[in-house]
Order: sequence, then structure tokens, then C-alpha cells
Amino acid sequence: MYRVLFLQLAIIHTLLFCICTTPLYAATYYFDPVHNEVGEGQVNEVAVLVNTNGEYINAFEGAVVIPDTVSVVDVKTNDSVVDLWLSAPALTDGRITFSGIVPGGFDGIRSAYGDERKSGILLRIVYKGEHVGSESFMFEDMKAYLHDGKATEAEVDLVPAVVDVVRGGIKREETEKKDTVKPEVFEPYIVQDNALADSAYVVVFHTSDRGSGVAYYEVSETSTGEKKWVRANSPFVLKYQTCSNDVYVKAVDYAGNERVVQAVCGEDGRIVQAFSVLPKWFWYVAALLFVLLLFVYIRRSRTG
Repeated sequence: MYRVLFLQLAIIHTLLFCICTTPLYAATYYFDPVHNEVGEGQVNEVAVLVNTNGEYINAFEGAVVIPDTVSVVDVKTNDSVVDLWLSAPALTDGRITFSGIVPGGFDGIRSAYGDERKSGILLRIVYKGEHVGSESFMFEDMKAYLHDGKATEAEVDLVPAVVDVVRGGIKREETEKKDTVKPEVFEPYIVQDNALADSAYVVVFHTSDRGSGVAYYEVSETSTGEKKWVRANSPFVLKYQTCSNDVYVKAVDYAGNERVVQAVCGEDGRIVQAFSVLPKWFWYVAALLFVLLLFVYIRRSRTG
């Protein structure tokens, strides 16, 4: 009887091991729009985005291959979800290479109206049509790493984008409207981490702006009276090395619209959200294991 029970437990363990080690994570890199059209000599823009499929990912790297029919005018990162660029996007030999991290992990842009997660922008490419033809923006050597304490490499999907360069100009409607909308709601947090600034307290922040884009950020550490703002990039080392509730971050877009948000101080000055969240499949597997072990225990009790 014990031999049968041992075999049952061995089979259960094997099945659970297979489930837990199956690559369930994936990040999808894609362009927006997926089909682009530009005239010779005209300028257009395409965004590079990532969909993390709900999983926390804290590092992105790779390259975008530029088609021969266009030339790169500029690369924008003002509304990127990346907080720290280990290697800022740069054009070399027809490829834009980049490497960046998001302390605490990124699992999508949170909607202010629900739990929906939206894809995040990594960078924007401004390009000009040079030669008539149809080619594609492609990805190369793309990687993403999970925020699991082990830097596990995630499985990635790559979606290219077509760009058609046509003879003559493309007539575009003059529909540009004045941007009067503030940057999106965001939550800055104060963290103390060796990896960021030798255990100094820093405030980490990021948001996006659907209109003209985020131009810059400012930080204020004034507790009383009028706030004194200083230009800042994330992560920003705090002047007063305490986990204070008197830290504010201002996001300003290119149209001058502002959003001011108070920074959140985590437990012991450390951000705990990303480290304490376990994937849903873990709880499903744990529940299944508990039920199976309970079944085996009851069966042994009855036969004993």
C-alpha cells in the first residue's frame, strides 16, 4: 500500500514540477502603428512598445533594425516606462540599441478607472522617408528579464511593422489640437536600495502623457510654505535622507500642463509591492498540491 502511495506522490510531484517550470511568462515587443506610410522627404513617427502580459519585468534590452528606405531623425524617450537607461537608445550601423531597467518591476500602465493594464512605451523613433519602397522595422536580440530576484529571462514575442515610402508627399489633415490635458496620474515612491544610490533614499517616478508627451519632472522636499522645485530625473537622491511624506513630484508636458503628486513612503523606506506579489499560477499550484495531499492523507487514514 505504501508503495502505491509513494508512486502517487511521485507522480504528483513530477506533474507539479512540470507545471512550475513551464515558461508561462512572455513579453511582447511591437510597434505602433504596425503599418506606416510616409512620402519621400517627409517625417513620421513610430513607437516601440512592450506588453508584459501582467507579469513584473524589470529589464529590457535589444535593438530596432531600421529599414534602408528611411533615415532616423530623432529618438525620443520622454514618455518611456524605463526609469534608468544602462545604455540609452543610440543609432549605430542602422540599428537603435538600448538597455534599461525599471526598479520594482513594470507590469503595465495602470488605468485610473480599473485594473486594466496597458502596454508601455519604451521609445519613439522619428524618421524620414528617403527612398521609395516597402520594408519593415524589425527587432533584433530582444530580451526581457523577470522581476523575480533571479533575473530570469522571459520568453518574448516580436511583432515587426511595415513602412511604405511613396513618391511625392502624403497629405495629412491638420487636426492638431492644443493639448490641455495633464500628464496621467502616477505614484512616486521612496526607496532605499544599494543598487540605486549606495543605500541613499531616492524617489522613483514615471508617468506618461497622451498629448504632447512628458517634457520634464521636478521634485520638492519643502514641508512648509511655498514648495521649492528642482529639475529631477528618476531616481532622484533626496536632500533630506529620511522617508518623509513631504516629498512631491511634478510632471510637466510639452504644452505646459502640470500634475503634482505626493510621493509614497513604503515600509522601512523600501518599496514592497513588486517583491511581495506572487504570480497567480503559484497559488493555483499550491491549492492543487494541498487538495491532493489532503486526499492522500484521508485515504491513508481510512485504510489504516
